Amino acid sequence: MEESNLDLMSAETGFGMCDIYLSLCDILKNEIKKYTNYSDFKGNAKSIIDAVKEKTKIKDYDFVENVFNEIVIKKIENSKNPEKSFKNLKDNPPKFDAKEMERIINKSLGILIEDGLLAYTIWLESENKEHHKVIIISSLKILNDTGLVSNQDSLKDAMLKIAKSIQKTLLARQLLERMLVYARLCKIQSKSSSGVISHELELLSYNFQSGISGSHRI
Repeated sequence: MEESNLDLMSAETGFGMCDIYLSLCDILKNEIKKYTNYSDFKGNAKSIIDAVKEKTKIKDYDFVENVFNEIVIKKIENSKNPEKSFKNLKDNPPKFDAKEMERIINKSLGILIEDGLLAYTIWLESENKEHHKVIIISSLKILNDTGLVSNQDSLKDAMLKIAKSIQKTLLARQLLERMLVYARLCKIQSKSSSGVISHELELLSYNFQSGISGSHRI
């Protein structure tokens, strides 16, 4: 795959992770009020996913669905009482915290550069909060989309496979670093009514090579 295509894929995924998360939080706080029980809410999940997809203009339905399932559905279904968990989520829907997202992106990027792919993965999975889950999903997406792994739904398993090849390790590091830098540089502006993220697409010309470390730990 050409360098320009890899860079564009990194940019789209980095921008996308913020876009989807922000739009999901914005839409969910109103949509979830329409439902009195979890069964009805889950039955209409596709309409919420479609609304996020339409708002973000992201073509990859699976990307949006994976974020929704990880942030919302799994949180409810992994609890002992899904109906009670749904009511708690209804009272306290997820909120997009731009400063916290930026902090976690910076932390993730630092660990990736200094300590490598496996440390990056272990840290994200150990923290396991909403912001971290969005980064995990985005990382898996770009690794699968570029063919570094195939149909992997576990970031740890993906990294262990990639670590067997130095070429794949270097490419994975580069892609993830670019993705995180694009996410960090994304100009986040909550517009008065829509809360849509505004992107400065000229960042596509950003020179990432200066940010890639000389040592490559796995």
